[in-house]
Amino acid sequence: MAEAPLKRLHFLAKKDPLHFKDILFRVVRITTEDAEDFQMILWMMEDILRALSAYPPIRDFYVRHLTAQWLLGNPICTPEWLEWARNRLSFADHLPDAVLDDPCPGRWRVAAVLAVGGRNAHLRYFLAGPAPKSGSRIIWPDWADALFSDPAADAIRMAGEAVQILFPGRESFSFCCFPLAPANGRVQFTGPSLGLPIALAMAAVEGEIRLSSKVAATGAVDPNGKVLPVGQIEEKASGAKGFFDVLICPGDNLYENELSGIRLLPVHTLAQAWMAANLYGPERMSELILFSEMLKDPRTFIGNLEKVPHDWLAWARHRGMTEPVTRKIAAVPVLFAGLARQLERCVRESRTLAAEALSSLISPETLAASAEEAPLSAFRWCSMNLSLFNHLGQVRRAKDWAQKAAAYLATAARADITVVADHYNHHFVACHNRYEFSPDLPPELVKILKLLEAQYALQCDFGCPTHPALGRLYGSISQNFGFCGPGWLDSMIGYSRKARKALGEGAVREYKEEWLRHYNYLTYALLDAGDLRGAQKTLLACFEARFWDALQEIIQERFSDLTKWQHALFARYAADTGEGDFYDEICRTRLLHPPRAEHPWQLWSFNMGRIGMRRGRKKAAAARFEQSLELCRSPHFGSTVRVMTLLPLSGLYDLRAITAEGAIRSREAVMDAVAQLNQAHFRMVQDLPFDGLLARIRKAPQVLFPFNYR
Repeated sequence: MAEAPLKRLHFLAKKDPLHFKDILFRVVRITTEDAEDFQMILWMMEDILRALSAYPPIRDFYVRHLTAQWLLGNPICTPEWLEWARNRLSFADHLPDAVLDDPCPGRWRVAAVLAVGGRNAHLRYFLAGPAPKSGSRIIWPDWADALFSDPAADAIRMAGEAVQILFPGRESFSFCCFPLAPANGRVQFTGPSLGLPIALAMAAVEGEIRLSSKVAATGAVDPNGKVLPVGQIEEKASGAKGFFDVLICPGDNLYENELSGIRLLPVHTLAQAWMAANLYGPERMSELILFSEMLKDPRTFIGNLEKVPHDWLAWARHRGMTEPVTRKIAAVPVLFAGLARQLERCVRESRTLAAEALSSLISPETLAASAEEAPLSAFRWCSMNLSLFNHLGQVRRAKDWAQKAAAYLATAARADITVVADHYNHHFVACHNRYEFSPDLPPELVKILKLLEAQYALQCDFGCPTHPALGRLYGSISQNFGFCGPGWLDSMIGYSRKARKALGEGAVREYKEEWLRHYNYLTYALLDAGDLRGAQKTLLACFEARFWDALQEIIQERFSDLTKWQHALFARYAADTGEGDFYDEICRTRLLHPPRAEHPWQLWSFNMGRIGMRRGRKKAAAARFEQSLELCRSPHFGSTVRVMTLLPLSGLYDLRAITAEGAIRSREAVMDAVAQLNQAHFRMVQDLPFDGLLARIRKAPQVLFPFNYR
């Protein structure tokens, strides 16, 4: 048993002191929930001391337990209790002087040790906690010295040395360790197998975490962190059954994966044991065993990345546990290519947390080394990281990855031109996220376009009307011209037409979603240019409606199925043209709030505020502007979206709904966002007074937010 009620202990101390001692061996925590009040708790503790006065060793054992409650931070140890304990108990008889000077209650941890006597295993508990740094890494009370054989004492010392491997460079304190056992002067702990559980407890002290109470461990640990085999595994597994779900054991011992009804988890190093103790969950045993194998073998690692939780990867990488296997992967081109494909899959499927975990596995040094043997995979790795951080809105990290990719671009172009073409799609997004809009295409891109166009011409001769890589690249170029403003509308329309053709518009349904999306982009560009009639035509095409009445029916009947992009586009169109009051009426009952903090809902809310202003509904307009403002400030967004707070702020300024204090805070937030973006594009933000800036944006938002950023 891990805990015992105080009333139960009180009863046994008075009726059966020897049974009371047996219970204490199996107890870590004393509970007092069954006591009526604090005075009763103190009375029972006092009465136990009196009842055990005829059994000094048992009485001392009980006092040691009360000391442990204080060190473990048991809630019973209130300031009033501590005052009583200091007057009634002698902590100095149980703890070293160094610990008494700075006991750190609450930072101590428990180690469950399986000790074998004859053919039976007994569960014994140790406490491990911080002690002021001294000449020795491990200290224990004088009374505990006689309880350890030389191998057991050496095992505890080596455990303390091994813990340094898990936390390199962190030697801020020593450890104190002692058993919850009576000081009878006889050896009670003989072998080295207590080393591993005590090392894990010390690591939990150092890491300031609590390990699962369902995991036990047995094994010797050498100073280098290697887990050594020990004897009587079957007996220890039997002793752990009923108390624990898993027993971490030395991998060099020979046994089945399950003995006596308890799962055994083999490990070869303290780092592996630390990982198992941290990550264990009742439903994750098989994944944990697999993950342990993955960290040893590169091919197993690559082949099973999707079978383990991504947060395990991040946990292991943070502790340096993935570095050996990822170095091996990066040294073999085919393996690194496999890892790059895994990252690409996560990015394309928008599994950003998993993608971030994978991204963190390869250090800059490892990437540089791998590029010598596998430059194409290194380029693909950089390009996928560029796409990932574009999606996350982390513009500076995206720019860093774009620069890394540029170093391998020429070599990659000789190996796979479609990979480079796809990279330029991410390159344009990164530029647009920084508000860097230029109609000049990079010379390398012009060469790639000519090559892909030649390929496409040959494909068309053979009856294949599509070239997805070229179509997507045309699409990115089309968007880029759209961002450059109405002066480049003809170029935007021309490249959009080329993109839709290469994506098989009207002929290949597999790419229908992609070529329809271009009508979305065209509508924004035409609205920017003030061509409202042209914008209506492309809007109808985007919704696959033949005329305006049909579009109204589609929106009314399929309102719940519309995508966020369709909502944002129609709100922009209605705000610019004054058409679509019916949409505002529907939204007043069916879409009062955006479902989540995602782009482009912040723009949808802003344009819904503009619609409210057009209709003279100022209160509703203010609510929508506030909604947009809150979304723009969401921690889910990066500086690209945060700077868009200027849009709803301009609406609130027009309504005179911004206080002077609010304006100051808002300007500071905007300037923080601008600092990470294209300074030249946002020069007016720095040059104009804030009220003048908001007035300017209210009249002409396109000066800062062109194309579909509005």
